Amino acid sequence: MRDTKASDTCPRLSYGYAASAKRARYEAERAERAFTLVDPGNHLVARTLEVRWEPKLATLTEAEAPPDGPVRRYGPRYPPKPR
Repeated sequence: MRDTKASDTCPRLSYGYAASAKRARYEAERAERAFTLVDPGNHLVARTLEVRWEPKLATLTEAEAPPDGPVRRYGPRYPPKPR
């Protein structure tokens, strides 16, 4: 049995995953730039920027991870068997 990825099932899903990963990467890089530009002596601002950066890194990690199992656009091929 072949391992099916979301991009094999629907090309639009592949584009959607790539777009969300690109957006998450942009947001994480933007938060990183703000964090690295802050004065190290200003601990309160640095901590605030770090707190904003952490969820964006988590979102990026989630967006770049492959989806859990195959994603189908139209549902199952065959109706379930009656019981």
